[in-house]
Amino acid sequence: RLDERGQAQQVLASREDYDVTQPIYDPVAKKLVGAGYIGERHAVIWLDENWAAVQRQIDQALPNAVNFFQPPEQGKRMLVFSFSDRNPGTVYLFDFRSRKLEYLIDARPWIKPAQMAESRVVKFAARDELPLSALLTVPRGVPMKNLPLVVIVHGGPWIPLHSWGWDPEAQFLASRGYAVIQPNYRGTTGLGAKHLLASFRQWGLAMQDDISDTALWAVKQGIADPRRICIYGASYGGYAAMQALVKTPDLFQCGVNYVGITDLQLFHSVTWSDSSDSDFSKYLFPVMVGDPERDKAQLRATSPAQNADKIRAPVFMAYGGEDRRVPLIHGERMRDALERQGKPLEWMVKTDEGHGYAKLENRVEFYTRMEAFVRKSLTRP
Repeated sequence: RLDERGQAQQVLASREDYDVTQPIYDPVAKKLVGAGYIGERHAVIWLDENWAAVQRQIDQALPNAVNFFQPPEQGKRMLVFSFSDRNPGTVYLFDFRSRKLEYLIDARPWIKPAQMAESRVVKFAARDELPLSALLTVPRGVPMKNLPLVVIVHGGPWIPLHSWGWDPEAQFLASRGYAVIQPNYRGTTGLGAKHLLASFRQWGLAMQDDISDTALWAVKQGIADPRRICIYGASYGGYAAMQALVKTPDLFQCGVNYVGITDLQLFHSVTWSDSSDSDFSKYLFPVMVGDPERDKAQLRATSPAQNADKIRAPVFMAYGGEDRRVPLIHGERMRDALERQGKPLEWMVKTDEGHGYAKLENRVEFYTRMEAFVRKSLTRP
Protein backbone atom coordinates (compact mmCIF):
# COMPACT_ATOMS: atom_id res chain seq x y z
CA ARG A 1 0.00 0.00 0.00
CA LEU A 2 1.29 3.43 -0.95
CA ASP A 3 0.53 6.85 0.43
CA GLU A 4 -0.15 9.94 -1.70
CA ARG A 5 3.60 10.43 -2.14
CA GLY A 6 4.09 6.90 -3.42
CA GLN A 7 5.80 5.73 -0.24
CA ALA A 8 5.11 2.25 1.16
CA GLN A 9 2.83 2.29 4.18
CA GLN A 10 2.34 -1.47 4.51
CA VAL A 11 4.03 -4.51 2.98
CA LEU A 12 1.33 -6.94 1.93
CA ALA A 13 3.47 -9.77 0.51
CA SER A 14 7.21 -10.37 0.39
CA ARG A 15 9.91 -12.99 0.38
CA GLU A 16 13.58 -12.69 1.25
CA ASP A 17 14.75 -15.02 -1.51
CA TYR A 18 12.48 -14.27 -4.50
CA ASP A 19 10.89 -11.23 -6.12
CA VAL A 20 7.13 -11.01 -5.70
CA THR A 21 6.10 -9.78 -9.14
CA GLN A 22 2.49 -10.60 -10.02
CA PRO A 23 -0.45 -8.92 -8.26
CA ILE A 24 -3.61 -11.05 -8.35
CA TYR A 25 -6.88 -9.15 -8.36
CA ASP A 26 -10.40 -10.39 -7.68
CA PRO A 27 -12.61 -8.53 -10.19
CA VAL A 28 -15.82 -9.54 -8.39
CA ALA A 29 -14.74 -8.45 -4.91
CA LYS A 30 -12.74 -5.61 -6.49
CA LYS A 31 -9.69 -6.10 -4.29
CA LEU A 32 -6.15 -7.44 -4.32
CA VAL A 33 -6.27 -11.03 -3.10
CA GLY A 34 -2.77 -12.39 -3.77
CA ALA A 35 0.69 -11.96 -5.18
CA GLY A 36 2.55 -14.42 -7.38
CA TYR A 37 6.24 -15.21 -7.60
CA ILE A 38 8.56 -17.69 -9.26
CA GLY A 39 10.65 -19.55 -6.72
CA GLU A 40 11.61 -23.18 -6.78
CA ARG A 41 8.08 -23.46 -8.15
CA HIS A 42 5.51 -20.96 -9.37
CA ALA A 43 3.53 -19.97 -6.26
CA VAL A 44 1.06 -17.45 -4.89
CA ILE A 45 0.98 -15.69 -1.53
CA TRP A 46 -2.76 -15.48 -0.94
CA LEU A 47 -3.96 -12.46 1.05
CA ASP A 48 -7.54 -13.73 1.10
CA GLU A 49 -8.42 -16.88 3.02
CA ASN A 50 -11.26 -17.85 0.69
CA TRP A 51 -8.91 -17.99 -2.29
CA ALA A 52 -6.26 -19.75 -0.19
CA ALA A 53 -8.85 -22.42 0.58
CA VAL A 54 -9.65 -22.82 -3.13
CA GLN A 55 -5.91 -23.26 -3.81
CA ARG A 56 -5.65 -25.94 -1.11
CA GLN A 57 -8.63 -27.82 -2.52
CA ILE A 58 -7.26 -27.79 -6.07
CA ASP A 59 -3.78 -28.79 -4.90
CA GLN A 60 -5.29 -31.72 -3.02
CA ALA A 61 -7.19 -32.82 -6.12
CA LEU A 62 -4.15 -32.36 -8.39
CA PRO A 63 -1.14 -33.36 -6.25
CA ASN A 64 2.53 -33.12 -7.25
CA ALA A 65 1.82 -30.26 -9.62
CA VAL A 66 1.77 -26.49 -9.85
CA ASN A 67 -1.87 -25.43 -10.14
CA PHE A 68 -2.28 -21.86 -11.30
CA PHE A 69 -5.47 -19.84 -11.69
CA GLN A 70 -6.71 -16.25 -11.78
CA PRO A 71 -9.96 -15.18 -10.09
CA PRO A 72 -12.56 -14.90 -12.84
CA GLU A 73 -14.70 -11.89 -13.79
CA GLN A 74 -17.74 -13.88 -12.70
CA GLY A 75 -17.95 -16.08 -9.62
CA LYS A 76 -19.25 -19.20 -11.33
CA ARG A 77 -16.30 -21.02 -12.91
CA MET A 78 -12.64 -20.55 -13.84
CA LEU A 79 -9.77 -22.21 -15.69
CA VAL A 80 -6.95 -23.95 -13.84
CA PHE A 81 -3.61 -24.63 -15.52
CA SER A 82 -1.78 -27.58 -13.93
CA PHE A 83 1.77 -28.61 -14.81
CA SER A 84 4.75 -30.52 -13.43
CA ASP A 85 8.25 -31.57 -14.42
CA ARG A 86 6.75 -34.43 -16.48
CA ASN A 87 3.54 -32.79 -17.70
CA PRO A 88 3.78 -29.72 -19.96
CA GLY A 89 0.35 -28.66 -18.79
CA THR A 90 -3.31 -29.59 -18.50
CA VAL A 91 -6.28 -27.21 -18.43
CA TYR A 92 -9.22 -27.90 -16.09
CA LEU A 93 -12.51 -26.12 -15.48
CA PHE A 94 -13.33 -25.46 -11.80
CA ASP A 95 -16.99 -24.99 -10.91
CA PHE A 96 -17.57 -22.93 -7.75
CA ARG A 97 -21.03 -24.35 -7.10
CA SER A 98 -20.12 -28.05 -7.32
CA ARG A 99 -16.50 -27.46 -6.21
CA LYS A 100 -15.38 -29.95 -8.85
CA LEU A 101 -12.71 -29.95 -11.55
CA GLU A 102 -13.46 -30.97 -15.11
CA TYR A 103 -10.67 -31.97 -17.51
CA LEU A 104 -10.61 -29.87 -20.68
CA ILE A 105 -7.41 -30.26 -22.71
CA ASP A 106 -3.70 -31.09 -22.56
CA ALA A 107 -1.26 -28.44 -23.76
CA ARG A 108 0.77 -31.10 -25.60
CA PRO A 109 -1.35 -34.26 -25.80
CA TRP A 110 1.40 -36.17 -27.64
CA ILE A 111 3.67 -35.95 -24.57
CA LYS A 112 3.30 -38.96 -22.25
CA PRO A 113 4.22 -37.96 -18.66
CA ALA A 114 5.18 -41.53 -17.78
CA GLN A 115 7.92 -41.36 -20.42
CA MET A 116 9.35 -38.07 -19.17
CA ALA A 117 12.44 -37.58 -16.99
CA GLU A 118 12.42 -36.18 -13.48
CA SER A 119 13.55 -32.60 -12.87
CA ARG A 120 14.42 -30.86 -9.63
CA VAL A 121 15.75 -27.51 -8.48
CA VAL A 122 19.19 -27.73 -6.88
CA LYS A 123 20.93 -25.03 -4.85
CA PHE A 124 24.58 -24.23 -4.24
CA ALA A 125 26.92 -21.24 -3.95
CA ALA A 126 29.08 -19.50 -6.52
CA ARG A 127 32.79 -19.11 -5.87
CA ASP A 128 32.10 -15.65 -4.39
CA GLU A 129 29.33 -17.14 -2.19
CA LEU A 130 26.43 -15.68 -4.19
CA PRO A 131 23.53 -18.16 -3.82
CA LEU A 132 22.81 -19.98 -7.08
CA SER A 133 20.28 -22.53 -8.26
CA ALA A 134 19.71 -24.66 -11.35
CA LEU A 135 17.16 -27.01 -12.84
CA LEU A 136 18.57 -30.53 -13.01
CA THR A 137 16.99 -33.16 -15.26
CA VAL A 138 18.26 -36.73 -15.21
CA PRO A 139 17.52 -39.61 -17.62
CA ARG A 140 15.02 -42.25 -16.62
CA GLY A 141 16.07 -45.72 -15.53
CA VAL A 142 19.79 -45.13 -14.98
CA PRO A 143 21.78 -44.40 -11.80
CA MET A 144 22.38 -40.68 -11.27
CA LYS A 145 26.13 -41.15 -11.33
CA ASN A 146 28.96 -40.31 -13.73
CA LEU A 147 26.60 -39.34 -16.56
CA PRO A 148 27.42 -37.31 -19.66
CA LEU A 149 26.21 -33.77 -18.97
CA VAL A 150 24.82 -30.98 -21.12
CA VAL A 151 24.76 -27.50 -19.58
CA ILE A 152 21.96 -25.46 -21.18
CA VAL A 153 22.42 -21.70 -20.73
CA HIS A 154 19.28 -19.60 -21.07
CA GLY A 155 19.21 -16.51 -23.24
CA GLY A 156 18.30 -12.99 -22.24
CA PRO A 157 20.30 -12.88 -20.07
CA TRP A 158 17.94 -10.86 -17.87
CA ILE A 159 14.89 -13.16 -17.96
CA PRO A 160 13.00 -15.14 -15.27
CA LEU A 161 14.69 -18.04 -13.56
CA HIS A 162 14.32 -21.73 -14.29
CA SER A 163 11.89 -23.22 -11.80
CA TRP A 164 10.37 -26.68 -11.41
CA GLY A 165 8.54 -27.66 -14.57
CA TRP A 166 8.71 -29.36 -17.94
CA ASP A 167 11.42 -28.18 -20.35
CA PRO A 168 11.41 -29.48 -23.94
CA GLU A 169 15.15 -29.26 -24.62
CA ALA A 170 16.05 -30.82 -21.28
CA GLN A 171 13.60 -33.66 -21.86
CA PHE A 172 14.90 -34.21 -25.41
CA LEU A 173 18.49 -34.58 -24.23
CA ALA A 174 17.56 -36.61 -21.14
CA SER A 175 15.70 -39.06 -23.39
CA ARG A 176 19.03 -39.60 -25.16
CA GLY A 177 20.81 -40.44 -21.90
CA TYR A 178 22.25 -37.07 -20.89
CA ALA A 179 21.94 -35.35 -17.55
CA VAL A 180 20.95 -31.74 -18.16
CA ILE A 181 21.54 -28.76 -15.88
CA GLN A 182 20.19 -25.25 -16.52
CA PRO A 183 21.86 -22.61 -14.31
CA ASN A 184 20.16 -19.55 -12.88
CA TYR A 185 23.36 -17.53 -13.16
CA ARG A 186 23.60 -13.98 -11.78
CA GLY A 187 21.38 -11.61 -13.70
CA THR A 188 18.57 -14.16 -13.98
CA THR A 189 15.55 -12.20 -12.79
CA GLY A 190 13.27 -12.99 -9.87
CA LEU A 191 16.09 -13.51 -7.38
CA GLY A 192 16.37 -10.03 -5.91
CA ALA A 193 18.29 -6.84 -6.62
CA LYS A 194 21.63 -8.16 -5.34
CA HIS A 195 21.55 -11.07 -7.77
CA LEU A 196 20.60 -8.79 -10.66
CA LEU A 197 23.14 -6.04 -9.94
CA ALA A 198 25.91 -8.63 -9.56
CA SER A 199 25.58 -9.26 -13.32
CA PHE A 200 26.31 -5.71 -14.46
CA ARG A 201 29.43 -5.52 -16.65
CA GLN A 202 30.05 -9.22 -15.95
CA TRP A 203 29.43 -10.80 -19.36
CA GLY A 204 32.16 -13.40 -19.74
CA LEU A 205 33.39 -12.78 -16.19
CA ALA A 206 31.41 -13.54 -12.99
CA MET A 207 28.33 -14.53 -15.02
CA GLN A 208 30.51 -17.02 -16.86
CA ASP A 209 32.00 -18.28 -13.60
CA ASP A 210 28.49 -19.07 -12.34
CA ILE A 211 27.93 -21.31 -15.36
CA SER A 212 31.25 -23.07 -14.81
CA ASP A 213 30.47 -23.43 -11.10
CA THR A 214 27.19 -25.11 -12.02
CA ALA A 215 28.99 -27.73 -14.11
CA LEU A 216 31.61 -28.19 -11.39
CA TRP A 217 28.87 -28.70 -8.80
CA ALA A 218 27.42 -31.54 -10.90
CA VAL A 219 30.88 -33.10 -11.13
CA LYS A 220 31.49 -32.74 -7.38
CA GLN A 221 28.14 -34.41 -6.64
CA GLY A 222 29.18 -37.37 -8.78
CA ILE A 223 26.34 -36.76 -11.23
CA ALA A 224 28.49 -35.71 -14.19
CA ASP A 225 31.48 -37.38 -15.79
CA PRO A 226 34.11 -34.60 -15.93
CA ARG A 227 35.36 -35.93 -19.28
CA ARG A 228 31.92 -35.75 -20.93
CA ILE A 229 30.46 -32.25 -20.55
CA CYS A 230 29.00 -30.15 -23.36
CA ILE A 231 27.60 -26.62 -23.17
CA TYR A 232 24.72 -25.33 -25.29
CA GLY A 233 22.71 -22.14 -25.49
CA ALA A 234 20.86 -19.71 -27.73
CA SER A 235 21.29 -15.94 -28.06
CA TYR A 236 23.08 -14.90 -24.84
CA GLY A 237 23.30 -18.63 -24.11
CA GLY A 238 25.14 -19.09 -27.41
CA TYR A 239 27.55 -16.35 -26.36
CA ALA A 240 28.10 -18.07 -23.01
CA ALA A 241 28.69 -21.43 -24.73
CA MET A 242 31.45 -19.93 -26.90
CA GLN A 243 32.93 -17.94 -24.02
CA ALA A 244 33.01 -21.11 -21.92
CA LEU A 245 35.21 -22.76 -24.54
CA VAL A 246 37.49 -19.69 -24.48
CA LYS A 247 37.68 -19.24 -20.71
CA THR A 248 37.52 -22.84 -19.47
CA PRO A 249 38.79 -25.01 -22.32
CA ASP A 250 39.53 -27.93 -19.98
CA LEU A 251 36.00 -28.08 -18.55
CA PHE A 252 33.88 -28.54 -21.69
CA GLN A 253 34.39 -31.12 -24.40
CA CYS A 254 32.09 -29.42 -26.93
CA GLY A 255 29.96 -26.34 -27.45
CA VAL A 256 26.74 -25.58 -29.35
CA ASN A 257 26.08 -21.95 -30.26
CA TYR A 258 22.55 -21.28 -31.52
CA VAL A 259 22.09 -17.69 -32.84
CA GLY A 260 24.58 -16.44 -30.28
CA ILE A 261 26.41 -13.13 -29.88
CA THR A 262 30.14 -13.58 -30.47
CA ASP A 263 31.57 -10.03 -30.41
CA LEU A 264 30.44 -7.56 -27.74
CA GLN A 265 31.80 -4.53 -29.57
CA LEU A 266 29.93 -5.60 -32.70
CA PHE A 267 26.80 -6.24 -30.60
CA HIS A 268 26.82 -2.55 -29.67
CA SER A 269 27.92 -1.08 -33.01
CA VAL A 270 26.03 -3.13 -35.62
CA THR A 271 23.48 -0.82 -37.25
CA TRP A 272 20.99 -3.32 -38.69
CA SER A 273 19.88 -5.09 -35.50
CA ASP A 274 16.58 -4.39 -33.76
CA SER A 275 18.45 -2.97 -30.77
CA SER A 276 20.64 -0.50 -32.66
CA ASP A 277 19.82 3.11 -31.81
CA SER A 278 17.56 1.85 -29.00
CA ASP A 279 17.41 3.08 -25.40
CA PHE A 280 19.13 -0.15 -24.37
CA SER A 281 22.01 0.48 -26.77
CA LYS A 282 22.35 4.12 -25.77
CA TYR A 283 21.86 4.04 -22.03
CA LEU A 284 21.80 0.50 -20.63
CA PHE A 285 24.49 -1.28 -22.65
CA PRO A 286 27.31 0.88 -21.17
CA VAL A 287 26.05 0.18 -17.64
CA MET A 288 24.91 -3.43 -17.91
CA VAL A 289 27.39 -4.85 -20.45
CA GLY A 290 30.25 -2.35 -20.77
CA ASP A 291 31.09 1.08 -22.09
CA PRO A 292 32.28 0.78 -25.72
CA GLU A 293 35.15 3.20 -25.08
CA ARG A 294 36.13 2.97 -21.41
CA ASP A 295 35.71 -0.82 -21.32
CA LYS A 296 37.11 -1.52 -24.78
CA ALA A 297 39.80 -3.88 -23.50
CA GLN A 298 37.30 -5.84 -21.38
CA LEU A 299 34.82 -6.16 -24.22
CA ARG A 300 37.57 -7.43 -26.50
CA ALA A 301 38.82 -9.92 -23.91
CA THR A 302 35.31 -11.30 -23.37
CA SER A 303 34.40 -11.60 -27.06
CA PRO A 304 34.78 -15.20 -28.30
CA ALA A 305 35.26 -14.10 -31.92
CA GLN A 306 38.37 -12.19 -30.86
CA ASN A 307 39.77 -15.10 -28.84
CA ALA A 308 39.22 -18.09 -31.12
CA ASP A 309 42.82 -19.21 -30.60
CA LYS A 310 41.94 -20.27 -27.04
CA ILE A 311 39.19 -22.69 -28.17
CA ARG A 312 40.14 -26.36 -28.35
CA ALA A 313 36.81 -28.21 -28.27
CA PRO A 314 34.66 -28.88 -31.36
CA VAL A 315 31.93 -26.32 -32.07
CA PHE A 316 28.53 -26.50 -33.75
CA MET A 317 26.97 -23.14 -34.70
CA ALA A 318 23.55 -22.42 -36.22
CA TYR A 319 22.23 -19.02 -37.40
CA GLY A 320 19.40 -17.40 -39.32
CA GLY A 321 20.05 -15.15 -42.28
CA GLU A 322 17.14 -12.85 -41.38
CA ASP A 323 18.06 -12.51 -37.69
CA ARG A 324 17.62 -8.90 -36.53
CA ARG A 325 18.37 -9.55 -32.87
CA VAL A 326 21.77 -11.20 -33.43
CA PRO A 327 22.66 -10.56 -37.08
CA LEU A 328 24.35 -13.31 -39.06
CA ILE A 329 27.65 -11.43 -39.04
CA HIS A 330 28.18 -12.66 -35.45
CA GLY A 331 28.21 -16.24 -36.66
CA GLU A 332 30.27 -15.46 -39.74
CA ARG A 333 32.98 -13.69 -37.73
CA MET A 334 33.16 -16.57 -35.27
CA ARG A 335 33.20 -19.12 -38.09
CA ASP A 336 35.96 -17.29 -39.95
CA ALA A 337 38.06 -16.90 -36.80
CA LEU A 338 37.78 -20.61 -36.00
CA GLU A 339 38.60 -21.61 -39.57
CA ARG A 340 41.70 -19.40 -39.56
CA GLN A 341 42.84 -21.26 -36.46
CA GLY A 342 42.05 -24.65 -37.99
CA LYS A 343 39.54 -25.46 -35.23
CA PRO A 344 36.91 -28.22 -35.58
CA LEU A 345 33.62 -26.62 -36.63
CA GLU A 346 30.17 -27.56 -37.89
CA TRP A 347 28.17 -24.75 -39.48
CA MET A 348 24.45 -24.38 -40.20
CA VAL A 349 22.63 -21.35 -41.59
CA LYS A 350 19.07 -20.95 -42.83
CA THR A 351 18.79 -17.81 -44.93
CA ASP A 352 15.03 -17.41 -44.41
CA GLU A 353 15.04 -17.79 -40.62
CA GLY A 354 15.37 -15.19 -37.86
CA HIS A 355 16.38 -15.35 -34.19
CA GLY A 356 15.70 -19.05 -33.79
CA TYR A 357 14.21 -21.42 -36.33
CA ALA A 358 10.44 -21.25 -36.78
CA LYS A 359 9.93 -23.78 -39.58
CA LEU A 360 9.39 -27.36 -38.45
CA GLU A 361 11.78 -28.87 -40.99
CA ASN A 362 14.56 -26.52 -39.87
CA ARG A 363 13.95 -27.23 -36.19
CA VAL A 364 14.06 -30.97 -36.85
CA GLU A 365 17.30 -30.61 -38.80
CA PHE A 366 18.88 -28.45 -36.08
CA TYR A 367 18.08 -30.78 -33.20
CA THR A 368 19.01 -33.86 -35.23
CA ARG A 369 22.39 -32.37 -36.06
CA MET A 370 22.88 -31.04 -32.55
CA GLU A 371 22.17 -34.45 -30.99
CA ALA A 372 24.56 -36.18 -33.39
CA PHE A 373 27.25 -33.56 -32.71
CA VAL A 374 26.96 -33.92 -28.92
CA ARG A 375 26.96 -37.70 -29.11
CA LYS A 376 30.06 -37.74 -31.32
CA SER A 377 31.86 -35.18 -29.16
CA LEU A 378 31.15 -36.93 -25.86
CA THR A 379 31.75 -40.50 -26.98
CA ARG A 380 34.88 -41.79 -25.31
CA PRO A 381 37.54 -43.10 -27.67
